[in-house]
Amino acid sequence: MNTSGIKLMGTGDMTDDDMLDAMGDAAIGVITAHQYSAAHASATNKSFVAGFKKVIGTRPNYVAVAVYDGMRLIYEALKKPAATPTATN
Repeated sequence: MNTSGIKLMGTGDMTDDDMLDAMGDAAIGVITAHQYSAAHASATNKSFVAGFKKVIGTRPNYVAVAVYDGMRLIYEALKKPAATPTATN
């Protein structure tokens, strides 16, 4: 479609990071948007991708980062001291 001038647009799950390589040249020119890409160049993301690959064996996708974010939120919340209950009248 790209060579014919037709642009295919869609959600990011159409070009999910963990399946993108298998799509090959057919994915060239597809326009998608998503909340996460394993290719993001920040140091934090590079560390996350390296750790994920070491443990799982593939690069992470948007589901993996959503699970990580949720678990990180729970972890950080559990580190905080419990609020002291107050009596209300």
